[in-house]
Amino acid sequence: KDAFDVIYPAHGTLPLPPEQIDKLIAAGEKLRAGALSPQEPPFPMPAKMYVYDGAGFYI
Repeated sequence: KDAFDVIYPAHGTLPLPPEQIDKLIAAGEKLRAGALSPQEPPFPMPAKMYVYDGAGFYI
């Protein structure tokens, strides 16, 4: 993350701070450990949403 000043994702709020990388790693580790509960996405789609500390995934 130290190699980046900002992150420009393909969607959502622009730009993101490099600290978002740490949040994504933490969220991924919690998801892999089964510590996150599935949530309904904000719009209809064939996936569940998993969120932790401002980072999330659709699976």
